[in-house]
Amino acid sequence: MAKVVDFPRPKKTLPPLDWERLEVERQERFPKVPRTALKILKKIIQAKGMPSKDGSDPILIFDIPDDCYEYPPIPVCFTPRESDILWVIDLLDRFGGELAFGKLRCRIRRRKKRLPVFVVKEVSEGTAQALNAVYHHQYEHYVKSGKWMILGKEFPELDLMGVIIRKEESVVRHVGFFDRGTADILFSRMAEGVPPEVALMLE
Repeated sequence: MAKVVDFPRPKKTLPPLDWERLEVERQERFPKVPRTALKILKKIIQAKGMPSKDGSDPILIFDIPDDCYEYPPIPVCFTPRESDILWVIDLLDRFGGELAFGKLRCRIRRRKKRLPVFVVKEVSEGTAQALNAVYHHQYEHYVKSGKWMILGKEFPELDLMGVIIRKEESVVRHVGFFDRGTADILFSRMAEGVPPEVALMLE
């Protein structure tokens, strides 16, 4: 059964973050990321871009290898959405990095990076038409709006998800492959209102 997610209309204000639920998610999904990291992200969000009490700016640095050029976008810009907070924690868990706000500091070291699978490619007209027929009823995840349609198909034995991306009722124009964790983050961000072209780095 497909999980259908209607793309939400833009909201003037985002709902308040449930930090207790985010802490539970951190413990379950990212236990190697210290609780301090979430505390610092909370401080940064609550300060709304203002410096800390001691006048210092928030610090958010990722230890991303130079050859990891497709994902994530640099700089990593996040909003006060639960999915965006989990996205930042996922990146810290994969690459390591440094967070700081005032006296609160957190350094996460990863000797071995867990590089994400993130591939989005434009396809030819012929491939687009073939995929359009094959994929139409074979998906588990679906994000739609007046402009975008994104279908996701899981490949559990490979820990991958394949997606096809359509725009404005045209044929498929892009295909993508993501590891399961990255796919979960991407679909969660889009479900919370992050435009697909931003989440999937189509611009």
